[in-house]
Amino acid sequence: MSHNQDTLAKLASWKGEKIYVGVDIGATNTRISVAKDIKEGAYELYKFKCDNTKVILDNFALVSEKLAEFKVTIAAAALDAAGPITTLPDGSQQVIITNWIGDKERTLTTKDLPTSLFPAGKSAMLNDLEAGCYGILALDAQNKLGDYFKPLFPTTGETTKLAPKNYMVLAMGTGLGVGCLFYHGGKHIIFPMEVGHCLVTTYGSKYEETKVDKELFKYISSMLYRNEHLAEFEDICSGRGLEWTYQFFTRDVENKPKLNAEQISAGAMNGDKLAEKAMFYHYKMLIRAAQNASIATNSKGVILSGDNQVHNKDFVFSHSEDLKKNFLHHPKSSWIKDSPVLAQTEFINTMIIGCIYKAMEL
Repeated sequence: MSHNQDTLAKLASWKGEKIYVGVDIGATNTRISVAKDIKEGAYELYKFKCDNTKVILDNFALVSEKLAEFKVTIAAAALDAAGPITTLPDGSQQVIITNWIGDKERTLTTKDLPTSLFPAGKSAMLNDLEAGCYGILALDAQNKLGDYFKPLFPTTGETTKLAPKNYMVLAMGTGLGVGCLFYHGGKHIIFPMEVGHCLVTTYGSKYEETKVDKELFKYISSMLYRNEHLAEFEDICSGRGLEWTYQFFTRDVENKPKLNAEQISAGAMNGDKLAEKAMFYHYKMLIRAAQNASIATNSKGVILSGDNQVHNKDFVFSHSEDLKKNFLHHPKSSWIKDSPVLAQTEFINTMIIGCIYKAMEL
């Protein structure tokens, strides 16, 4: 476990005060941050590699012991993880973490968490995109959303300030995370969704590209589901999905090296035409997922977030017109024609900010 010396110094200056804890459980690393005031920002305290719940709980115990040295009071805490959050009959929350690879212990329940770090009645477990949505609300509350997100293509509804309407939030990474900011009762309420597991869609048969779409979906269906199911959006809109899509477009190329998602992304911006094609399909299906979810929830705005979005921003913005065409290709396009689509352009961990924001709300 590595710790941040600057944060330890900050904790020393907070002796005797209330603080809030936020934990982001990622596919590889888990990060623990602390804050006294959201306006001041969150400070990363510890980061450690983890892919099973025993390691997480062992490290939570170590962090709890460390914080006790600084005589601070943990007022509330929140953690996020990939996977649906379930409320159990006894009122506790549980997540089965979905983005760890292999046969690992991946069930985490709030009653297993040390109360010295997660105070009873003042702690929450969030889906990772749910936490990211809270982070977006926190940035908007500070009028900082425009510092990190820019309009992908112009619309009459273009703005980087949240309006009183529904927004879909999507983030591609190890998987495809989706959440909705529902506007109700004068405020945005966060609703985590599993749109990534909905089945992919095509254009009508009159369009030439529908043929390629169907061939790709058949390739993935055969590889993953023995042709029993269509591909899910996440089967293309994820790191592994990008790799499978690239394999499809290079399947007839002799001696083509097997590339990982990062290499495909780099190739797409450096003249590899097949990498560019795979990358475009990666985002083409993302914008179709956003389209379908927007129609279904009557959302009037889309936010594309996450580190991968920032890494790929030059590619995404260079294909904005084609992405707009895909977004609006729907019988009910009039419902979303004025929807702003904001894409993240600067790095910030919205999940950690969101966990802190939720803890303060508690």
